[in-house]
Amino acid sequence: MQELINSIVRLSAAATLYSMQQVQSSVSDFDTKESLQSLRQVMDGVASALISKLDESKKEILVNITETGSDVAVAIERDIKEIRDTADDVFHRTLKATKEISHIGKHREATASEVKPMASVKKAATSPRKAKTAAAKKA
Repeated sequence: MQELINSIVRLSAAATLYSMQQVQSSVSDFDTKESLQSLRQVMDGVASALISKLDESKKEILVNITETGSDVAVAIERDIKEIRDTADDVFHRTLKATKEISHIGKHREATASEVKPMASVKKAATSPRKAKTAAAKKA
């Protein structure tokens, strides 16, 4: 029994380390698509070898686990798409709001340029109060 446990531990450790090595090399290689495909083929080969040794009753459990894994992968992909779509929507709304704010600023500039400040200064200078002040200074 001890030898069986040692074999299981050794297989588990070797599979884990090999998987980590393959992921590391696939990430560091320039041709990651090819590296990932190679990793997938190795993993599928090991899985097929193990599956061929399983009892038929256990294969149904494997199918359920595999389907669950596929469901999780599909859900993750869907969630990533939703996050990307939400981010895209926020970006476009922000862009639209920025354009609107920019337009409001231009509208205010145009309104401000229509005001003739000199006319208001001339009017204030000729008001009766200013005339009285000017007359008092002369006297």
